[in-house]
Amino acid sequence: MGWLQLITSRTIIVFVVQVAIWYLVMGPAKSEAAEEVVSLNQPFKFSAFGTAGLLYDDSPFHMQRDFGQPDTFRGSKYSLLADSLVGAQVDYNITGRFDATVQMVAKKRAQQTIEESLEWTFIRWRPTDELAVRAGRLGLDLYMLSDYRSVGFAYLWQRPVVEFYGPLMFQNFDGADVAYSYKLGEGTLQGKLFGGVADRSLELVQGGGINNLEMSSIFGGKVSYEDEQLRLSLGYGRATIGGNLKNISELMTPLRNSSPLWPEAGTIANTIASKNRVIQFFSAGAAYEINNWLLQGEAGYLASNWPVLPDIMSG
Repeated sequence: MGWLQLITSRTIIVFVVQVAIWYLVMGPAKSEAAEEVVSLNQPFKFSAFGTAGLLYDDSPFHMQRDFGQPDTFRGSKYSLLADSLVGAQVDYNITGRFDATVQMVAKKRAQQTIEESLEWTFIRWRPTDELAVRAGRLGLDLYMLSDYRSVGFAYLWQRPVVEFYGPLMFQNFDGADVAYSYKLGEGTLQGKLFGGVADRSLELVQGGGINNLEMSSIFGGKVSYEDEQLRLSLGYGRATIGGNLKNISELMTPLRNSSPLWPEAGTIANTIASKNRVIQFFSAGAAYEINNWLLQGEAGYLASNWPVLPDIMSG
C-alpha cells in the first residue's frame, strides 16, 4: 500500500509497505489458530510483521513518529528509518491455563539493545475462563491501538496519528496486570488493572546524547466493550518520573551554580527538574464497523505537573 500526503506547512511524501505473516510451527493453520490461547496440539505459534517506509520531508523540522525518536534524516531530506521496522512474536501454550509470549521489534531507537527491542515478554495464567493474570514486560494498554501499535498492517493509516499517539512516552512496562471479562449482551465487557515500572532511552536534542527516562511507578486501568460491530474503551494511567533526564541535568547544574549572582536561577532549576514529576493519561475511544466501513475516533488528555511538559488535549 502507498500513500501520498500533502501537509500545508511542509511537504511530506510517504511510501509504505506493510506485511503481516502468521505461521503455526506444529500442524496446519486452522480457524481456531486465531484464538488467544493456542491449542495443546499446536503449542507454538509464530507471527511476524514488518513495515518498509521511505519518507521525504523538506521542512527544517523533521517528523518524529514518537516522542524521543532520534532524528532519522541526519541532514538529508529522505528517511528510511522513521517508519521502517520488523517484528516477530512467539506464543507458547505451557498448559491449558498457562501460556507465554515473547515479542521483539527492531526499529530505529535512541539506544539499540536487546532489552529495548523486547516489547513483550510475559507469562499469563487463566485460573478461569473470565480471569487472566499476566506478569513480565507488558504493553501499556491505554489506547485502542495498544495491542498492535507496531503492526502497521492492522491500522488504517501509514502510521499511528503522531499528534495523538506520539506524546505517549512509553509503550510497555515491567510489572503485572489482571483482567476480568464478562459476557454482556452480544459482546464482552472487560475490566483491567495494571502496575509496574518502565525504563526507556530517548533522544530529546539532536546530538545531545541519550536520555534515560525512568518511570519509578506506573499504574492504571482500562474498561472496554466489544461485539461484532462496536468497540468502546476508557483508559487511565498515572506515571511518576524516577530521575532527572540527562539534558535537564545539564541545564540545572549551571543554573544552580549561578544562584549567588542570579537568585532566581535556583528556582528555575527546581522548576525544570523532572524527578518525581507525575504524568496522567486519560483516553476514550469508539469504533463502529459495518460491512466494509469502519468509523473510529479517540480522544485523550495528558495532565502533567511538570512545567516542561504542558497539559495536552488531543483527538
